[in-house]
Amino acid sequence: MEVARIEQHSCIKIAVLRGRNEMECHNEFVEALGNNALPYCTIARWVGKFQQRRVMRNVRDDRHVPSSSSSWMQTNDRDNKQRQIENTQQVHRHANFMCNVLSFFCTVKATLPCILP
Repeated sequence: MEVARIEQHSCIKIAVLRGRNEMECHNEFVEALGNNALPYCTIARWVGKFQQRRVMRNVRDDRHVPSSSSSWMQTNDRDNKQRQIENTQQVHRHANFMCNVLSFFCTVKATLPCILP
């Protein structure tokens, strides 16, 4: 089964959130996908970018953001933030699903030699 590049990208993002490093991610992909796994250098680059964004987001969240004076602006900001949250949740659900699929294929691949002669 071929797993698209964007699907692997999503799985890497979830793996970083779970605390995995580039070597662990790459090993899981190679185990599950064999030759269809992304190269180590690509995975390492994406892991680095995800880790960096995570650090940057934490720094940004700690800064004080002044509230806008207009209630329209506040409502619009809330609507935009809600849409962003919903989009992020949808992406995370998809990525989590793809990680589960990847985990399933790792399990199947590991048990196949025991089942087949």
